[in-house]
Amino acid sequence: MNFEGGDFVFVALSDQDFKLQPVQISQKSESWVGIRKDDSINQYKIVQKGAYGLLMALKNKEE
Repeated sequence: MNFEGGDFVFVALSDQDFKLQPVQISQKSESWVGIRKDDSINQYKIVQKGAYGLLMALKNKEE
């Protein structure tokens, strides 16, 4: 997802704990986005559904 000028994914630290992680986009189409995985996210599962809801929860928490 693009947020505040950067590209990010949410990674799952546990079943209930998530972290917003910056990524580099490698390829894009209308239905998918390819990211370059690196050591900072290789050990985590990337959230594929519900990322927008997590982002809204994170923004509400910050305010």
